[in-house]
Amino acid sequence: MDCPNCGREVILGAERCRNCGTPLEVLEAEPDARGRKADAAMFQQPVFHAPSARGPDAQEVLPWSVHEDESPKGPISFAGGALLLAGGALSMVNGFLILNASSYISEIIGLGPFSLTPLCGTLMLLFGLVTMIGGVLGCFRKSWSVVMSTAVLCVVSLGPFFLSLIMGFLALILVSISKEDFD
Repeated sequence: MDCPNCGREVILGAERCRNCGTPLEVLEAEPDARGRKADAAMFQQPVFHAPSARGPDAQEVLPWSVHEDESPKGPISFAGGALLLAGGALSMVNGFLILNASSYISEIIGLGPFSLTPLCGTLMLLFGLVTMIGGVLGCFRKSWSVVMSTAVLCVVSLGPFFLSLIMGFLALILVSISKEDFD
């Protein structure tokens, strides 16, 4: 509603205009001052409109619209991706521990510079990093084949107390049964 004196917008239910201070009972006392339009606007039910679609096909333009022909995506694929993220993190921790312990292990075993522990630690770090990337893709339900291959990597990268193996195996099962959720 607008003020009858200055024409600025006035909050409904206000007693005076915030701009000029004119009492707003004038609208009720003098209906002809602003006409019946002001009274109708004051007591009319508000109308809300959805934003108009841009483009030839409204379903393609509006990203928040749900297509009726698509089935909703279940939580199984997301759980598989989360397990891959956790398994990848554990594999990276294991690789970091192996790299830090490589000098001690070679002295204990007596292999000296011919020890393979730095190589094993580096491989665990790489497997963990790739598995975490696959976990992110699994959480967003993208590229099923990449997520499956990173689940196999998670199984191979044993992790501390074989936790990465268990998480990778569970993720492999969950991702394989939820193939239809992926794009």
